[in-house]
Amino acid sequence: MRLSVTLLNTDYKEMCLWFNEIAKPCFTEQSNRVVFDVVLEKDALLTLRRSDHSVIAEHRLELNVLVSADFRKRTRMPWSIF
Repeated sequence: MRLSVTLLNTDYKEMCLWFNEIAKPCFTEQSNRVVFDVVLEKDALLTLRRSDHSVIAEHRLELNVLVSADFRKRTRMPWSIF
């Protein structure tokens, strides 16, 4: 899945994104937007940190899975009176 993050506040310099404690691209003065690919296998934590590793913001990404039901509704009864 491709993830795109745009930084609206430009007061802070040298900020990087962390995805589940793994460093991802950093914001630069020329670019306030980063795009990167992630694979979600379980819930994840996206963190914005300064260069001294202090946390500015966190956002939890929750994985919602659609599970197909193996149990199908019968359209007719399995037995008959006649």
